[in-house]
Amino acid sequence: MGCPFTCSFCAVVPIYEARWKGKSAPLIYKDIKYLKDKFGANAVEFHDNKFLRFRKKELLSFLNSLKMKI
Repeated sequence: MGCPFTCSFCAVVPIYEARWKGKSAPLIYKDIKYLKDKFGANAVEFHDNKFLRFRKKELLSFLNSLKMKI
């Protein structure tokens, strides 16, 4: 959550005070699985400026794990 940058035009800066905390791929998976199991969610949208901080190999591995497990 948040962002480490201090762009003057961005609404995120005052909310998170230029701090950023990421989640690991397994934790994101756990959150998605919880939403599916608890609430029957059938779609997920990512609204995260730093979601693509993953390296390409890690991102593909994460997405493949979602496809196979959920």
